[in-house]
Amino acid sequence: MKRLLDLPADRAPTVALDLETTGLDPARDRIIEIGAVRVDGEGAARSCASLVDPGRAIPETAAEVTGIDDAMVAGHPPFAAFLDRVAALVEGAVIVGHKPEVDLAFLAAGFRAAGREPPRWGPVVCTLKMARYLYGLPRRDLRTLARRLDVPHP
Repeated sequence: MKRLLDLPADRAPTVALDLETTGLDPARDRIIEIGAVRVDGEGAARSCASLVDPGRAIPETAAEVTGIDDAMVAGHPPFAAFLDRVAALVEGAVIVGHKPEVDLAFLAAGFRAAGREPPRWGPVVCTLKMARYLYGLPRRDLRTLARRLDVPHP
């Protein structure tokens, strides 16, 4: 299996994207953590990783699921502070993530809430669907997929 960094230079940039949020509704909930790494065809990488202040209390259920609470995001910038950086990462890139359609809906909602149009990204690859279809995995989490592919997952 080729590693991502070994892809030919004419390949479209690829972004591994993961967001944590206060819930599952992009119209009502907010981003509390951004994780994105863009790799171009030559292996050069840029990233954005930060906690994000949602401007409201993090519900207890979200804190339990994400491990992120109000004290952790206190003093961090709001999502609007990351718009240019995130746009530069995802613009025109293939997006790879575990249920990336949810993350992309939150990105789009965050841009619109700030009065900006969301960036245009390329094709979307869902590792959850890959795990289901290619490997028939009973569990849907990244740890199970990483174990199946013999990839370290802290």
